[in-house]
Amino acid sequence: MNSIKLEKNISPLGENGLESSNLQIEHIQKLGNIIINNYENYDAFLITHGTDTMAFTASILVLAVI
Repeated sequence: MNSIKLEKNISPLGENGLESSNLQIEHIQKLGNIIINNYENYDAFLITHGTDTMAFTASILVLAVI
């Protein structure tokens, strides 16, 4: 079995502890801006998210970042 080795530092960006049912468009815009402003500095972004609005957030972020 192959394993993944992390060779980079992990930096938390954005808000913590926001319940996804309270998510507003401003939060998604902020998240998109964090990704856009830091795109060249990271190899990947990991977004932890509740299930209530996950599909909505993913759809908007795809359009915002491409």
